[in-house]
Amino acid sequence: MKNWKNSFRNIILERGYDYYMQGLVEDYQEDNDIINATVCGSEDYEVDIKLVNGKLDDAYCSCPYAEDGNYCKHMAAVLYEYEEKQSRTPETQTAKNNKSISEIVAAADEAYVREFLTDVLTDNDLLLQRFLLREPESESRSLCEYEKLVDSIIADHEDYDGYVDYYAAQDLTDDLLELSADIRAMIGRGEYLDAFELSYYICEQIDLTEMDDDGGISMLFEEMTGFWYEIADRVSPEEKDKLFESAVTYLDADLNYHNEYIESFIYTAFREPHFIPKIFDWLDNKIRNTNKDSYAFSIVVLRKLDLMNDLGTRFDRIEKVCKDYWDDHHVRQWLAEQYEKKSEYQKAIAIYEESLSLDTKHPGLIRQYHEKLMRLYQKIGHHNKYMEYLWMMVTEDRESDLYKELKSQYMADEWLTEREKIFPHYSSSGQAALFREEKLYDRLWNVIKNQHIDSIMGYEDVLLPKYSEEVLNAYAAQLNRMATVASGRKEYQYWVRVLRHMKKIKGGKELVDQIVSDWRARYKNRRAMMDELKNL
Repeated sequence: MKNWKNSFRNIILERGYDYYMQGLVEDYQEDNDIINATVCGSEDYEVDIKLVNGKLDDAYCSCPYAEDGNYCKHMAAVLYEYEEKQSRTPETQTAKNNKSISEIVAAADEAYVREFLTDVLTDNDLLLQRFLLREPESESRSLCEYEKLVDSIIADHEDYDGYVDYYAAQDLTDDLLELSADIRAMIGRGEYLDAFELSYYICEQIDLTEMDDDGGISMLFEEMTGFWYEIADRVSPEEKDKLFESAVTYLDADLNYHNEYIESFIYTAFREPHFIPKIFDWLDNKIRNTNKDSYAFSIVVLRKLDLMNDLGTRFDRIEKVCKDYWDDHHVRQWLAEQYEKKSEYQKAIAIYEESLSLDTKHPGLIRQYHEKLMRLYQKIGHHNKYMEYLWMMVTEDRESDLYKELKSQYMADEWLTEREKIFPHYSSSGQAALFREEKLYDRLWNVIKNQHIDSIMGYEDVLLPKYSEEVLNAYAAQLNRMATVASGRKEYQYWVRVLRHMKKIKGGKELVDQIVSDWRARYKNRRAMMDELKNL
């Protein structure tokens, strides 16, 4: 069955083959011309493949890439597994199960291994460079060679426009993370500055690469910058001076993502006395040249304040610096937190009370100030002010998590009146949670009955004893409304899960049978839908 590969992009075939070779195809099942399997990766994806006369007819995968109608690497992995099973004899199956890869290689003919390796390295420049870098005759390769390898790895994952899409991004970061072993070896050999340069170069090139990040960049940067701190702890004083100069120089590149890591490294790793004046000069220069309305400005001012505080600077001098930047709410919050640590609660309260008038245009900040003031007044035993801010939090800020705390401040008969003042402040979904808390199930059903199936399911434990018929009818009405429009397999799978769930509710089996019978007659031409109904 060779023709199926024509339906896949080459890079997808490569990724699928990698998954297949790693043994990530699980729960493989064949039933006539239908193949079902699970492919494990960052998540587990379900794959269904339909063959007609041994040829690929249709394929489904639950991954995001396949949702757009693409043939994905998970499908390719399953098809490679299918090919292997078709060509496998019982003898070769037993041999593979009983031998590890290292045993298979050890038992192979040396001439065959060399020929195979030559073919592989001839066709893949990336693998060739990796092979050369791990050649045992040489303990160390030049930094230039490693930088070329980084360039090759990135280029290997880029498309024709030099872009790394979402689906290639994880593979790219995984491949670059493999260089961690080389950096670790450099550090072990005392090649500290080269190790820093290589780890920096990896971050820099990723920052300069146009890509749809899948979250792997953060993991890669954390790994690489982790080496920096280890290097800073190990280098000689002379090397550390060079390390500092390199790090400061790299800031001039003004990269999008990377500068934050470099700045944090400079600020944290160089606390020897002769670096401190240089760091203060660097911070003051950055403050002068950063937009005062930006978050970057707040960060650099806070770093200056933290550094002053860490060095034991007289607190009145720190307060004066804070006043210089009083328009910045981060600075005010920083100073209030310092007062709290000193148990000077009234000073902290004064800052938050003032901030309520300074930051009126920022509702999120106002909520934070309300909570801070509520807790501070509670801490100093000022009950009336504590209650004032607690009521604000529950009603104006609609912080339902504090509802029970407010309730605990009243006698049971008093609360029956007080709670009615709270309900109107919330939307129907917010009211539903409060009605559940108060066991007002009639009112709960009244606000929840027209919400989405998933929302209703969240309250079944208290609704079903009295409203099972109404709940089932609400589910049926929504499903029938959704079914009027043709959808994708993933949506059909969701409907089947709901139907399966409905069958467990008293009276649900008969209703589900009725719905399914109607759908089979009404939507018989929707093949994917009919397939999923078979799984019910």
